[in-house]
Amino acid sequence: MPLKDLPTDCQPREKLLAKGAGALTDAELLAILLRTGMAGKSVLQWAAELLAPRQPDTTGSFGGINGLLQASSAELAQVKGLGPAKRAELIAVLSWPAARWPSNCSSAACLAVPPPSKPMCSCTWRTSSMRCLPCCFLTASTS
Repeated sequence: MPLKDLPTDCQPREKLLAKGAGALTDAELLAILLRTGMAGKSVLQWAAELLAPRQPDTTGSFGGINGLLQASSAELAQVKGLGPAKRAELIAVLSWPAARWPSNCSSAACLAVPPPSKPMCSCTWRTSSMRCLPCCFLTASTS
């Protein structure tokens, strides 16, 4: 079903603007980035297929947002419908947060003072396959 045939409050872009990103599924968020579907597939169907569990000997599904975050440019190039422009947009958007996190996420030195602890925690859980509520317990002492 084309997005325009859905009730306005069910359309991903309008839902995002009205309720925020937390109200959308990963497929709806991906559909916003993809913008258009393919012949015979709405953008929501296509997004759901891209995030579906990986099947042996198939391309075009990444096993969830975690798999998509870790996909290489070469893997994305194998997906029918992802031309150079959409691949570049996906790579840019999906790699943007990683570019802002510390490159050495495993270093305990990151936690020596509180301000760097947020990026450390974000980096640790960014590739989790489920939603997490990370907790970092810091003491006033740095020794």
